[in-house]
Amino acid sequence: MPWPCGGANYVCSGTATDSANGDVVTTDYGLTFDAFGYPAASPDDGEELWRCSGVAGQDTRGTTDHRLPCSMTGGSSGGGWITGGVLNSVNSFGYQGERDVMYGPYFGSTAQQVYNAAQND
Repeated sequence: MPWPCGGANYVCSGTATDSANGDVVTTDYGLTFDAFGYPAASPDDGEELWRCSGVAGQDTRGTTDHRLPCSMTGGSSGGGWITGGVLNSVNSFGYQGERDVMYGPYFGSTAQQVYNAAQND
């Protein structure tokens, strides 16, 4: 069954996490994230785990995605963004010509509904 991800701005890995209160999402921007991935595009080789840490803002190009200062290269897609011990986004894309920035989907009520449905399956 396909994941109801809400459109092209979402990358769905089928991964969810739990926190003490059962929430999988935090509906805020300006959060501090630790983003993880295995970048594989040159000069990287996909063999080392990277972490980028910083405050994420909103994509300034009109999407609802998070924007995080990060120099991971291609191949790191799907790596989790953790804030407050909760998975709250994943490495998703970068814009051509913009260096050292990673974008990840904004997990809102749709992601929470997917998580809740998975818990009841």
